[in-house]
Amino acid sequence: TGSMQLLHGDTVRMEAARGRAAGWLGNETPYQDFDELFPPEPSFHDDRWAEDYSEAPQLAEFFRSTGIRSTAQVPMRIDGEWIGQINLSRSEVRPFDSKQAAILQTFADQAAIAIRNGGLFNDLEEALQLQTATSEVLALISEHPGDLTRVLEGILAKAAGLCGGEAGSITMNGSEGTRYVASHGPAMEPYIGTTISPGTTAPRELFNSGPGGVSHTDDMMAIADGHPYFEELAGVGRVRSYARATLTLDGAPVGGLHMYRHEVRPFEEAELKALASFAEQASLAIANANLFNDLDAALERQTAMADVLEAVSTARDDLQPVFDTVAQHARHLCSGANVGLFVKEGKRLVGAGGDGPQPLAMFESAEQANSYLIGRSWSIDDDIPMSEACRTSE
Repeated sequence: TGSMQLLHGDTVRMEAARGRAAGWLGNETPYQDFDELFPPEPSFHDDRWAEDYSEAPQLAEFFRSTGIRSTAQVPMRIDGEWIGQINLSRSEVRPFDSKQAAILQTFADQAAIAIRNGGLFNDLEEALQLQTATSEVLALISEHPGDLTRVLEGILAKAAGLCGGEAGSITMNGSEGTRYVASHGPAMEPYIGTTISPGTTAPRELFNSGPGGVSHTDDMMAIADGHPYFEELAGVGRVRSYARATLTLDGAPVGGLHMYRHEVRPFEEAELKALASFAEQASLAIANANLFNDLDAALERQTAMADVLEAVSTARDDLQPVFDTVAQHARHLCSGANVGLFVKEGKRLVGAGGDGPQPLAMFESAEQANSYLIGRSWSIDDDIPMSEACRTSE
């Protein structure tokens, strides 16, 4: 069962529902009661949820009538303000885990973007254009979750088309400075891969934020004097009118989405608000890429475990194939490290196998080093470096 609830003044209304919750579509709950029941962050409840909150008869009746047991709720926010939430539930006691919560939060973020975009413009044509661009960007994110550069370039292209930008770029913050990671238009292409050093000063006018929290200037050349990097940007990059929206991850700034014009033609309020929306989508793409990488790593670990279990199931008296499989996957998952595998027998450690690209200094090859370890033993009580251990006959 799934549902979406939105805040309308002092009331929270169920706006969409699937499954058993469909019978409650349009149901309203006073926000004061709702706020006491649901914390601001994602929460997970088991079958005791309705019992714990029996003081709210309407919701208790809802959970009884729908047969809901385990539930998960994630918030939707616009500019940090709670506007509603998405709910998922199961009819059995099977709690949602943190990975599923992260995926659900991604959908909630997408819904919040769509809701925000629907209220940005009074002009129907402009609203339709933004909604269409948003849908295309979200489709791009879902189709290429592991290709962040492609997604960011697609976002820049859509933003430039809707905001009237002749060039654009996306930068990411790092310990060594601010790095250009994506561009749109030939003027900014040479900057890809380059870094703005941490000590670079910027004109103070660029710190003034406008609609949607987007900083902008009518003419970069008029404010760049005395700031070498921005003088170059105005001269070589031909940047005149400029706007920048901040990219965030978990509420912290991680980069910027920049839009440029090669003439003095200031960005309008609606264009700045649209740029803020595209920055939210870029932030979502970055978060989605991180989640995809986490899931990809988890899949690799699951595959490795399956291979090891298969080796165990086919082993009889010879465990060496099992040890070899463990060592090979350990090396792969640890980015090519050398691996040594040891088994405890009484108070001794016995070498059982190894794998790795680099042989130890005393051996001519990795194979020779690994075979040397097999069957050798060392006392657990002896605190000796591995390099010394490999040199002892015992």
